[in-house]
Amino acid sequence: MTTPAKDAKAYSYRIEWNEEENAYVGLVSEFPALKAQAPSLESALAAIQKAVSDLLTELAQKHALPPKPWNQRQYSGRLVLRLPPSLHRRLAQEAEDEGVSLNTWIVTLLAGRRERQTNGDEEGR
Repeated sequence: MTTPAKDAKAYSYRIEWNEEENAYVGLVSEFPALKAQAPSLESALAAIQKAVSDLLTELAQKHALPPKPWNQRQYSGRLVLRLPPSLHRRLAQEAEDEGVSLNTWIVTLLAGRRERQTNGDEEGR
């Protein structure tokens, strides 16, 4: 059996600088309501991991199941979308113009959007 502290390390953390608070803020994707402030990156990470560990302990005491960490969730790679027929038509035409399947075209568009966001390109947002 694992401990809450060890389990807490499996979650997805992000540290951001908060200008208003003049502090780093630790966030965790799987528990969006949790935040922890600290004066340094390292202490913000430690603080948010402690908050998650404490929450996992509390959930265990209540026999409640915590959300699975993102990296432990299984995905099939299949996604069914509902979209307006006009968008479906436009995407199908673009895919044909590019000489690829509609699936390949949509994956290319999504991957390109993510790449632009990662590189800080505001137009991709």
